[in-house]
Amino acid sequence: MAADPMRSKALASLRERRVTVYGVKLDDRWRPVAVLARVLSSRDRHPYRVQFRDGSWSCDCRDGLRGDPCAHVAAVQMVTEAEAA
Repeated sequence: MAADPMRSKALASLRERRVTVYGVKLDDRWRPVAVLARVLSSRDRHPYRVQFRDGSWSCDCRDGLRGDPCAHVAAVQMVTEAEAA
């Protein structure tokens, strides 16, 4: 079975400590309802802003701006366990 490239990139971001979570707002059941984080790119260490609010994820990277899934969001999801609605 082939490895998922996005998951591999997300795990690399975590291993290399390129993910910083600045804030998480929890609901009364301790589930994340808002997240603000930064993920540094693997190539040039450019910071990408990752957010979760109103039940959806966003990232200001090229893929994220097109509305496509990205490894930056995947890495922050792994840390916060926040899920889109």
